Amino acid sequence: MWDSRNRMHLDAIAVKLAFVVICEVLAFGHITGCHMNPARSFAPALINLNFEYVWYFIFGQLMGGICGATIYRLLFALPYDDEMEPWIQ
Repeated sequence: MWDSRNRMHLDAIAVKLAFVVICEVLAFGHITGCHMNPARSFAPALINLNFEYVWYFIFGQLMGGICGATIYRLLFALPYDDEMEPWIQ
């Protein structure tokens, strides 16, 4: 997601992203096997032809992304007009 308030704070963006991934691995790796990408969950199921539980991972990851984006928009996002004004002009 792009937040126009942070356009000048791109320093160490790779370190920030790596920190998020490390936190996800440490927090949920033992539960899900670090399936943070729906393709990572679908590929082994396709190879083994076992789709019994794969929908948990795919549905959970997609709903987590949708819920996370919605919560961000509700709590932190600028009003639509302020955010889109530079793009309109």
